[in-house]
Formats: sequence, C-alpha cells, structure tokens
Amino acid sequence: MRFEGFFWEHAFEGIWACASLLHVAESDLPEVIKRLAAHLTLGGALYLSFKRGTGERVKDGRRFTDMSPESLTALLDGCRAFGEADIWESQDCRPDRASEVWVNAVVKKT
Repeated sequence: MRFEGFFWEHAFEGIWACASLLHVAESDLPEVIKRLAAHLTLGGALYLSFKRGTGERVKDGRRFTDMSPESLTALLDGCRAFGEADIWESQDCRPDRASEVWVNAVVKKT
C-alpha cells in the first residue's frame, strides 16, 4: 500500500513512519502527512524520519526525498495539524552507513 492511498476507518494513537516517507515525492508529502494526521486521534503522535539532505534523488532505481531540519519543520508547520515538532538528527547505526545522518521528528496532533 502506498501512503498516497492510505485509508483506515479507525483512528490511531500513533503512527511510526521510520524511513518510509522518504520514498514519497516531495510534492506529495504535504497531502500524505495531512492524510496521516487525519488518521490520528487528538494528541496522537507521528514519528517520521528522512535522510539529511535537500531535494529528491534516485539511487538504485528507488526514489528518495531528503530533508534538513529546517525543511522538515516547514513541511510539518504547513500541515497545520500538529503542535511544535521535536526534531533531531542521528547517525545511522549500520556499520556500512556510519556516515549517513537521519533527520527525525515526533509531532502530536492538536
């Protein structure tokens, strides 16, 4: 199932989108995140993570949308469904990818 078509009839208290939304086209992300927010209960949490960078790229035939802390903040603020985002960066823990940095966020639906 693609995020663009995600629908569920019941609300969730939390959605864990670890390293998955980064495969959604940048132009589609605002609507996808709004759709996920619509599936959260009031006060429900959304976790999401992206590789640090800017713009879109294709690697090994797979689409990636990269984010900086600033671009992720702007994306989440534009959705107007969440309180202030808790955003942080972390190193990839896989030994062969130690140089990769992730931009992570947790937001709660308001």
